[in-house]
Amino acid sequence: MNHSVPRSLQKHLFKVVLSFSLFLILALLLQTYLFEDLFVESFWSELSPSSLNIQIAFIALAALSTMLGFPRQVIAFIAGYSLGFWYGTLLATISTLLGCILCYFFATKLSQRYQLSSTFSLINRLSSFLASNVFYKTLVIRLFPVGSNLLTNLAAGISQVNKLAFFSASCIGYLPQMIIFSLSGSGVNLQSKWQLLLSAVLLCISLLISIWLYKKEQNQQHANPFIQQK
Repeated sequence: MNHSVPRSLQKHLFKVVLSFSLFLILALLLQTYLFEDLFVESFWSELSPSSLNIQIAFIALAALSTMLGFPRQVIAFIAGYSLGFWYGTLLATISTLLGCILCYFFATKLSQRYQLSSTFSLINRLSSFLASNVFYKTLVIRLFPVGSNLLTNLAAGISQVNKLAFFSASCIGYLPQMIIFSLSGSGVNLQSKWQLLLSAVLLCISLLISIWLYKKEQNQQHANPFIQQK
């Protein structure tokens, strides 16, 4: 049996590492040359653990953004930068989960009106994949670095999978990247090398878990539709 990492997965993992590295470099450059002055009188300068109204506005904006497919990693980075690691992770996770819930119910209502279940092949395959053992399979999709948060939410809503299992697994599955990017955002703000290093280490651990999940899913009869992409 071949235990090497498939070339297609190697490319995806390389893209994840490269994207994370470029994201951090860009954030450090912006923080050094732009954010220091820009944040003085910006919306984000008011985002702090004591600014309840601004936090509510942030959650609403972030939830709506992730509902429409905006990268949740950026939300986590901004929250970590403005609120610190622990509180930033909490707020980013709440926002992303709320966006997931909104997208789920939107897809459910839309599907009931327009019968979307067989319109898109990937969504159709995702719906079939999530038809049983919803908690575990949702967790696999959320932890895997390849895939679309938006498409997963739409597929779950269209197929009306068990809501409690889907939302709870999504919340747990979101946490690794929320932690990694919130920690990196906090590290950039505080110019903390150990936080940036720790976020990179956690990313590597997350990728190793993804490789293990990939190999495990290859042996399943109903494999994750995302890893079947060419």
